[in-house]
Amino acid sequence: MNRVIFFGRIHFKNVRSANLAKEAFVRYGETIAKGDMMYRPEALYGEELEEPVEALFLEFPRASHEASDKTVNHSIQSMETLLQFAMAGRIDCFVITAGELPEQITRLVENDKTTSQHYSLATEALEAEDYATAVAEFTETIDSFKRHPWALDGRGLAHFELGNLAEAERDFRSAREMYPSYPSPHLGLAKIFAAKQEYSAAMDSCQMAMAGSIPHQPGYWITALFSAEVMIGRLEKEFNKLSNAERDLYHKSIASYLDRYSMKLKQLGKNRTKFYPTPDKLKGLQARFEGVSEMA
Repeated sequence: MNRVIFFGRIHFKNVRSANLAKEAFVRYGETIAKGDMMYRPEALYGEELEEPVEALFLEFPRASHEASDKTVNHSIQSMETLLQFAMAGRIDCFVITAGELPEQITRLVENDKTTSQHYSLATEALEAEDYATAVAEFTETIDSFKRHPWALDGRGLAHFELGNLAEAERDFRSAREMYPSYPSPHLGLAKIFAAKQEYSAAMDSCQMAMAGSIPHQPGYWITALFSAEVMIGRLEKEFNKLSNAERDLYHKSIASYLDRYSMKLKQLGKNRTKFYPTPDKLKGLQARFEGVSEMA
């Protein structure tokens, strides 16, 4: 048996698509999985499966399950069934086996629809650091399907990199309102607040981003180190304005984040992907932290 952490959200264009997805999901559960799934139809749609669906999205709050490999496979395939009828969505599944690094399984909406095609081009441009193209493609995505928090967040990231802070903040706020438990917009807003030297707001947003993620995700550690960076920056600039209690809280929080990430790097070893903060990033923050520690 595995420990499985599962979460995500799926958006449908209209009621018809949502009901077609439900019918396909129920059919898959009955004929192929035969009920061997982490989310059975009754758990998603209620006991009265004949009742039509009215909601245009399905959300899977983060939950931990005990599941066999077979159950995990059936569950992922059942999510793929739902995503076939969706306009936007993302499902993340972390399979944790004792003595091994967690396996991450991610499923997105991938089809030949205009929304999906523009979103794919936008994410490719964002990864290639072609931020102007990313903004244009994310805008096309949103124009074709407005209820797309992932595209709003992506456009916010691209705007931020281009220095368009007002536009970035607008997109991050829209994405956060649409999908409050999605961590990325919270981190985006934390960066905006930090740029404005609104330190308390930045750290609050970091806390919300970390609350929506798990230590098996690179984003969790990106946020943890960014939070440490914000606190170090405030100590460097406003040391004499802070109370002893605030300084002590900052020191304890910074030390915890840096020490925990140091241990995470050791755990990952050669399996660290490019998405995790680099060891050099950690060393730089450790050096700055030593500097502010000497101010005490």
